[in-house]
Amino acid sequence: MAATPVYLEVGKKRVFACSLDWPGWCRSGKSEEAALETLAAYAARYAPVAELAAARFPASAGKSLDVVERAPGSATTDFGAIGVVPAADSAPLSSGAAPDIGDRRFSRTAERGVRFHDGWHTARGLIKNQERLRVLP
Repeated sequence: MAATPVYLEVGKKRVFACSLDWPGWCRSGKSEEAALETLAAYAARYAPVAELAAARFPASAGKSLDVVERAPGSATTDFGAIGVVPAADSAPLSSGAAPDIGDRRFSRTAERGVRFHDGWHTARGLIKNQERLRVLP
C-alpha cells in the first residue's frame, strides 16, 4: 500500500492537510496532527467524488499519509480557506502522469453540477453563483 502524498498549509491558528493526487480532498484542524487525522477520516466521503469522475479512489488512500511539503499559511488559512499553491503543483508533469483535462469523464462530472442551497448548478454557473455557495454535509 503506497502512502498518499499530502501537503500541509500551516497557519497560526489553523492547518490544512491536502492530497496532492486527489484535488478537493482537503481538511483542516487546529494542529498538523488534527488536520491529518481529519483528512484520513474523510477519505470515505471523498470516494464518491472520484467515482463520479470515473477514477479509482483506493480504499487505502486515508490509511497512510505522507507529508511531502509544508507551506506557510496566511490570514486566509486562519480564516478557514486554503490560500497557498504547493510547490508540487508547479512542477512539470510527465505526459503519462497528467490527466487529460479534456477527458469526457471530467467534463461529465463538471456537468453533473455542484449542489447549492437553492438547487444544482453546473460548473459553468459557478462563477456567477459563488455568493450562493454554502458547505453541505
